[in-house]
Amino acid sequence: CQLDILRSYKNDFNKHCDKITNPKIWRIWSSLPSQLGKPNKKFLYSVVKSGARAREYEGALEWVINANLVLKISNITKPGVPLSKYEDLTNFKIYSNDVGLIRQQSGLSYELYKSELFNEGNGILTENFVANNLYPVFYNGYIKIYYWKENENSEVDFIIQYKNIILPIEVKTGKSKRKKSLKKYIDKFKPPFAIRISQNN
Repeated sequence: CQLDILRSYKNDFNKHCDKITNPKIWRIWSSLPSQLGKPNKKFLYSVVKSGARAREYEGALEWVINANLVLKISNITKPGVPLSKYEDLTNFKIYSNDVGLIRQQSGLSYELYKSELFNEGNGILTENFVANNLYPVFYNGYIKIYYWKENENSEVDFIIQYKNIILPIEVKTGKSKRKKSLKKYIDKFKPPFAIRISQNN
């Protein structure tokens, strides 16, 4: 079961990491629900531990990324070709590599969709689910997935490059038809088309 998998991960941290790195890896792994539960899902070291600095935890974060336990998605300053040219290495999000495990880590029931808490809890899961499905298709070591954020009110969840075409993908929890950020992106950058994912048919 998922709890057994999470326990085995913890055992693997103990087995494969030194005594200094192990607790840092565990704190990063344990912070995932909090990182994804924030309105702004940008990864913050201070969520891992109060007062934590990048230089203290970036090695542990790289370990978790290289172990394929989390997916790292960087911000871009501009949706230009190639996207890698505009990557902001200091601003990024991390997602669990398994939406079922992040649900279990968050203490959310698999019957969440039947609950009045669906919209709140689903905010943790929806983007993660989309990231899990985009990553195997587009990430191959050269083609990467990004997100675009201009300010606190303008963010598009995923930006991908297919050949020389830049595609924006907005993910909405529930059936909301609001698309303020995507509309602003379209007006500003004029993409050939855009993708919006929600519970609407």
